[in-house]
Amino acid sequence: EVRRPFILGTQELKWKATIAHRFIELLHTKTAKLTRHYTQNIDGLISQCAELPSKKTVDVHGTISEVCCENCGADVDFSDFCNEVRSKIKDIYRQDNNAPTESSPIQCKACRKATVKPKTVLFGSCLPDEFFS
Repeated sequence: EVRRPFILGTQELKWKATIAHRFIELLHTKTAKLTRHYTQNIDGLISQCAELPSKKTVDVHGTISEVCCENCGADVDFSDFCNEVRSKIKDIYRQDNNAPTESSPIQCKACRKATVKPKTVLFGSCLPDEFFS
């Protein structure tokens, strides 16, 4: 419930890449000196830098715009997930009059468990393999 506006705002591109993101992109395009970019941000704004190959960025704490089932590992389409958030998660900030008044679980289509969430690393979770390679 707390992340509802952040998840939906990410889908709606409410936030834009900043000059800092563009600087990373320029390091790659103009100098070819960027080996790898590590970020702790989960906002995914660096993906708006179209000239920066995604393989150059390591999302150390994951990204809000990639979703999976924590039980079976099935990937979930971000747009589908946002539709589920929109229809099943209440808006505790009262910004969306169409939001449900009570939240209900978002189930995985593959295993039917209510363990679907963005691929973000929480305290105590393992960092992604890309971080170590």
